[in-house]
Amino acid sequence: MASMEIWNQKMYRWIKKGSKGIALIDNTSGPKTKLRYVFDVGDTYKVSRCLFYFQKLTYISRL
Repeated sequence: MASMEIWNQKMYRWIKKGSKGIALIDNTSGPKTKLRYVFDVGDTYKVSRCLFYFQKLTYISRL
């Protein structure tokens, strides 16, 4: 299980549309307790590195 950012940026996998995250209590962010959402590998699908970099460059160029 990992967050959406970890799946997208480090493992080159995207979260399937409509997937629900698993809520975990995150008490490492100070005195306030927050929820952190993670996704299972079954909620992801693999993308090629070329497609990932192309999408990232397209997003950057639009800014």
